[in-house]
Amino acid sequence: MRTILRAALVLAVFAAGAAAADAGPVKHWAQLPGRAIRTVALRGDMAHESVMEIVPGADGWIYMRGKNAVYRLLGTDGAFTSAAFFDWCDDRQARAVVPYPTPAFACVAKNIIIEMKDGVQYRRTLPTPSWTGAGDGYAYDYPFVTSIERAEGGRWWFAYGYARGLGFSDPGGRTRLVRMDGLPPIRHIARLGDDLFVGADGCVVARIRDLKLRGTDKMCSAPMAPRLVRTADALWALNGSTVVRRDAAGTSRRWEPGAGGAGVAYGRAAHVTYFIGSERSGRAVLVTLGADGVPRTARLPMLGGSSIAVDARGRIWISDEYDHSLVAIAPPGAWG
Repeated sequence: MRTILRAALVLAVFAAGAAAADAGPVKHWAQLPGRAIRTVALRGDMAHESVMEIVPGADGWIYMRGKNAVYRLLGTDGAFTSAAFFDWCDDRQARAVVPYPTPAFACVAKNIIIEMKDGVQYRRTLPTPSWTGAGDGYAYDYPFVTSIERAEGGRWWFAYGYARGLGFSDPGGRTRLVRMDGLPPIRHIARLGDDLFVGADGCVVARIRDLKLRGTDKMCSAPMAPRLVRTADALWALNGSTVVRRDAAGTSRRWEPGAGGAGVAYGRAAHVTYFIGSERSGRAVLVTLGADGVPRTARLPMLGGSSIAVDARGRIWISDEYDHSLVAIAPPGAWG
């Protein structure tokens, strides 16, 4: 059924695009109220990427993080430039876009954070877990950092997810690493205010302060870990069809938008939050959450959708790994 649906969608999109296709890699797909949807085919080095994650930069640009590099998208006509390369890092470990005014990029090689800033490479060696994993099926993976998060002032937070270890490293070289007993394997970390949040197996979100466990919330009964996404105004936890928002004051709200959530983005200009997800059939849906807190869903002519971001002009960018392309949604006059 999934294959048939995908084929039907591709044919429908091709038919719509063939009638009004621009020269080059951009095709017009469909219309939403007040907006058009276009797909931007990947070219050059981006065409060889097997991983695609859309990331908003603090400089207003949108970036695509691939397995091999980070690319700055220069507009909806398909132009881009390479911003950093990851050929010196372990491809199964953490990568991050660091929100400086001009974004920097970091990844991990075992227990070393490697940061690229203004064309210069900076390396930071982290302590490794001193406890052993005898009898633990994850013991081989204990020495590998799996998540990194940079705080204001230059402090790096990091997680040895399989060893259940959390720690920080300050600019002056002070480091600390502790074992978080009582938590399942850690998959994601994200910071909000003075708290560090952990997404762990078993659908658990844990709140950490001063490297001490302050509380946990079991979002659902799913076995996988929630994905944590920090936007300008809140921390979001996504797992299956459950979406939870927590603000800096500690207030939480939960939604069940009826679609599996893959990513979340905040549009500063319109003060609107967007989710990209998919129905059980695989068809992508865009959920808009305005100030009234009521989710509004629009079905998109594509399958899946693995990440989402909003740029400084209010254009919505979505990565489409099924068709190996990027999708842009924008009102008239916002293209180019």
